[in-house]
Formats: sequence, structure tokens, C-alpha cells
Amino acid sequence: MKKRSSDPVTIQHQFDTFVKRVLAGEVKTYRAEMARRAAREDLFCEMAELELNRLCATDKYSCDSESFPVLDYLIEIEDSEIADALKQLTETKRDVILLSYFLDMKDVEIAEAFNLKGSTIHYHKDSSLRQLRKLLEGKGYEPK
Repeated sequence: MKKRSSDPVTIQHQFDTFVKRVLAGEVKTYRAEMARRAAREDLFCEMAELELNRLCATDKYSCDSESFPVLDYLIEIEDSEIADALKQLTETKRDVILLSYFLDMKDVEIAEAFNLKGSTIHYHKDSSLRQLRKLLEGKGYEPK
């Protein structure tokens, strides 16, 4: 006697077979994903000291730097010798240097911000750089 496909036992066997196939496929997918991850991941215990040092992060605190407000910006300088040298400049010259070299503004943009001519900004920048060079060389400054 042949069982019908609508028979509850047959349906249960068909469902069992279907579930087993789905689970087998999921196991295969999981194992493939784990193999892909293992191929891409590097374990810390297998890394060289140099690689580990490259991955580390250092905390930066505001007490480790000097802040200079310029226009609507607050520019932080981490090198204390440069910060001290910048403090010895006039406010205009310091602002021109900070905007030019730390915010990458062009002379024209700085001139517009201060309502000055571009040649005036160029003069301030040039004389400030000479003054900074003298100050830093006098202290025997070595770039970090």
C-alpha cells in the first residue's frame, strides 16, 4: 500500500528532511564564514612588537597643549617650544601664522578675514617666520 503525500506521517518525514537540509546548509555557511574570518584576521599573539605598537592609541589631554583662539577657531599647539615662540609674536602676526600654517588658509582668505590687503598678510607672514626662526634657533630647537 502506497502512502499519500497528504498523509501526516509523510508530511512529517518531508518536513524533517527539509529541516535537515536547511540546517546542513547553515552549518556549511557558518563554517565557510569562520574560515573567511580566520584568513582575514590576525591574532595579537602572532603579531610582531612593531605591529602592536603601530596599533596602539595615545590619549591627548588639553593640558598637554597650548590653545590659541583665532577668529572663530581654537588652534591647539602640542609643541611647547613652538607655543612659547608664538606667544612672543604680536597678535596679528601670530594669527596670520596660525591661520596660514595650522588651518591651511591662503593669504587671500586671511586678508578677507582681517579686512587687510594680501601684501600686508604676506609681509606679516614673512616677518613672523623670520622672527620665529630666530627665537627657535636661539633656544636650540630640535623638531620632534
